[in-house]
Amino acid sequence: METIKEGIVFSDDIKRILNGNNALDFNYESIGIPDNSTIEAVREDFKKDVNKIFDKKVKIISEKEMVSSMLESASDVYGKYPIITLDKIYVTVDNQNLMFLDCTRLDGSKELVSRNNVDDNRDVDNQIDNISRRLKEMQQRAIILMDDVAFSGTVLRTVTKKFLERGIAVMGVRSAISTIASYDYFNSVLPLGLKCGYVMGEEVIDQICERDFYFGVAQSGISIKGKNGFVYKAPYFVPFGNPVERASIPKEQEIYFSDGCIRRSIELWKSLKKTIYVKELPEVIMNAPLEEPVVKVLERGMMRK
Repeated sequence: METIKEGIVFSDDIKRILNGNNALDFNYESIGIPDNSTIEAVREDFKKDVNKIFDKKVKIISEKEMVSSMLESASDVYGKYPIITLDKIYVTVDNQNLMFLDCTRLDGSKELVSRNNVDDNRDVDNQIDNISRRLKEMQQRAIILMDDVAFSGTVLRTVTKKFLERGIAVMGVRSAISTIASYDYFNSVLPLGLKCGYVMGEEVIDQICERDFYFGVAQSGISIKGKNGFVYKAPYFVPFGNPVERASIPKEQEIYFSDGCIRRSIELWKSLKKTIYVKELPEVIMNAPLEEPVVKVLERGMMRK
């Protein structure tokens, strides 16, 4: 296990998401997949920007390292306990040893929603009902929870409680990355504790996933309920979301950082050399008209000031 003592942490994921490893099972082949050279170019540009903003105190964990950390952290329990994963980017679900629970937190509340059925506030409970029923049919009443990052631990604790209410005990948590607070908490309350590849010390500023800084990448940003009651996604840059609150970007760097995110998103979608419309994307994005081309929406966002 590696300890990260300071700075800010980012985890790479867009290459895997664009190749179909995502909670929505969205197949980007239907609209096009940016080539590897484009992805590597925007990654280098992102790295340059965040190193400038955070004075080079930046830790970027690659997709390969994330996959390895997830697998290694679960090596002691794989095959011994069913693993319920909240992540589908770095691990492969087989519905036997590894089952998927589709849930994320709704902004500003403790409410959990599924990414595939955001407007049904019972969907997560229904999934847990179904998983619990299957576990009991398998004569299993003890499980491991898995997620890519154990940050505040709120979602994991909520899920633990929901399974316990159905007679299923959570024995431990496995993740690629954890804060020291979550690491200490789960190791104090669960029989098999929390194991991870990276633990972040108290001086670490934040941890954010790469996908949160790209427009149109599945699972990007946070789920927000609009005034009309509909749930939208808000990536972490202006004018679609808030990078200061969500990604600990200094206020004075908000526009500089957001412009970089827009520029990189434009480069990603322009590389397909065909017009992609917002309505073709896997999720409905805040402040993005469905009938407009993605690049047009992004270019207007760049000119907002």
